[in-house]
Amino acid sequence: MLLTQLGTNGKGDPIIGWDPVLGCVGYRFQSAGNYPNWSHTWNPSLDRVTFKKGATPYRVQAVAVADEGLFPPLEAPLPFPLAPIT
Repeated sequence: MLLTQLGTNGKGDPIIGWDPVLGCVGYRFQSAGNYPNWSHTWNPSLDRVTFKKGATPYRVQAVAVADEGLFPPLEAPLPFPLAPIT
């Protein structure tokens, strides 16, 4: 994922952008200013975030579903289909 600075807000904080990642379910964000904590969104179409000025480096990660589990195991079919997460 290539991050670029799109500009700044009224306080001079950088607005960082990227091309949305196909198949992700959201993004998480981190900077040196809030390490080791993360901020996140469940909006997969988001393509920019504003970070605090001077808190470099800035990190953006696409979040995707890699695996799924269901507990307890099914003994009979559910009364509704389990649709895949897209």
